[in-house]
Amino acid sequence: MRRVIGTLVAAAVLVSPALADILIGQTSGGQLKMHAHADDQPFVLQPVSGLFNGWADDHPALKSVDVDDPEEDLFQLPEVAGIEVELVASDPAFRLFRDDLSEVHPGERIGLGSPDIHYHPVWLIDSDDPAFDPDQTEWHVTLRAHDVGPSGLPSSDPIVAAFTTPEPATVLLLAPVLMLLRRRVR
Repeated sequence: MRRVIGTLVAAAVLVSPALADILIGQTSGGQLKMHAHADDQPFVLQPVSGLFNGWADDHPALKSVDVDDPEEDLFQLPEVAGIEVELVASDPAFRLFRDDLSEVHPGERIGLGSPDIHYHPVWLIDSDDPAFDPDQTEWHVTLRAHDVGPSGLPSSDPIVAAFTTPEPATVLLLAPVLMLLRRRVR
């Protein structure tokens, strides 16, 4: 099962445009901070079918800051931080999965550790969900970082990350790749 979604996500990553991550660090005042580094553009998920139907990807990654960015007031985490990311809320038909494909529900957390975080959850717009609205163009997820380690940094303010589907022309370019994968999965 994991191999199937992994294959579909890996294929989507190969044809994805430049990828960005959701960064986790601390402010100069010592509070956790998350930053959806995508030039204020929604993250684009790729078409999938099989185990899940809709659009999915394992990007953006949840990643710790590795270079201080004073302009964004975003600095590296202390060595003793223990980071967990909470799913605060998400739009209907939007689902989040840990890398082992267990679903994360609102109020639940993903344990990431520290200080070198590079975690790839699976983000999914589920077209099979009864609440899926085919006229919706952007889906949103609200996340918050918590420090459960000895450093005890205050939790981040919630951030909202936006996700969308590819333009129809991009989907047409992906169709042959998806058909090959579908045959291979069967």
